[in-house]
Amino acid sequence: MSFLHCAERLVPDAEAILPNFPFDLHVCLTRDGITRSQEGDPYDSDGDAEEDLKVDLGRHVPVAPTTDPQAAEWAHLKPKERRRRLKRRERRAEDSNPIKRVARKRRSEATPIRTDLDTPAIPVASSGWVAIPRPGPSGLGHDVTWLIGILGMKLINWDGRAAHPLLDAAGRVVAVLAGRPRDRGWDETIVAAEREIRRARLQTSAAGKSNRRGKFSALATGISFGGGQKKPGNLRHTKADNSVLRHLCDNVFLRIARFGSSMFACYAPHVHRYYRSTLDALLKHDPSLHPNFLGSVFAACTYNFGPATVTQPHLDRANLAWGWCVITALGRFNPDLGGHLILWDMGLVIRFPPTGCEGQY
Repeated sequence: MSFLHCAERLVPDAEAILPNFPFDLHVCLTRDGITRSQEGDPYDSDGDAEEDLKVDLGRHVPVAPTTDPQAAEWAHLKPKERRRRLKRRERRAEDSNPIKRVARKRRSEATPIRTDLDTPAIPVASSGWVAIPRPGPSGLGHDVTWLIGILGMKLINWDGRAAHPLLDAAGRVVAVLAGRPRDRGWDETIVAAEREIRRARLQTSAAGKSNRRGKFSALATGISFGGGQKKPGNLRHTKADNSVLRHLCDNVFLRIARFGSSMFACYAPHVHRYYRSTLDALLKHDPSLHPNFLGSVFAACTYNFGPATVTQPHLDRANLAWGWCVITALGRFNPDLGGHLILWDMGLVIRFPPTGCEGQY
């Protein structure tokens, strides 16, 4: 969705730009997954490729005919109690999707940041679904003064609270510094989330291991498709890892995930609706699939366990090329000295305090 800044208001002026060619979802996804597995990823220098992720293709059978991801946890309950809990969670999920009045008000007060990004020129695969890898900066720990002084990038001194849509050259919203809820409970949520991540870091099989994004441990969970898969499946982990991930998804991260999804709906409603309708259709087609968070349209997530999460410059090219993801910063650090978010294509270096939330293309 595109917005123009007019009289300190964000006014929609155009429909979201989506692929305009006829397609069959199943055929395109299958073809694209096979193509990616044949091409490989030239940036998987450490061999930790996305194709290595273990995927469970429909092994889990729900306790009841429901798409609720937590249904297995209710196996010990009587059928009547399971139905009651399911209805309650469904109502809660429905209530979390509409854009609240306060969110619309905050959106109208938000100050956009314009860039020279030429979005249509961003290279994508011929299928239109995924990005094409291309050479770029390498290494870790880029110095802010070098990025600004030598490369001419722009520093955005974000406070982590105020909302700022990021616009491309045509005025389209391609990302948003979403900020955070203003209630005190959010601070408690973030502190609890940090505590859970620190605890989980020592309990997973990823502890002490690096990954292809950088020298930190991470685990992805949720629904995956790619690497030659013939159909979507649940990312599969050891019993111990699965227990840790389920605990994270069922606790404080549920609120963080719902906030990110609601900000997605607020600033990119057309794309959000596409995500929601696609996920709903997928879960209806295959009830064995387990999304992470009720009330969120994102099918999967990655927990970066640190202890210091600094990534290589990269493209998440296996994700939907015109889709969005959400990033939330946790931890205790001075955001003036580190932890910046670098958007290379947009020429932005963003001060990114802990507790802040950002959605991007």
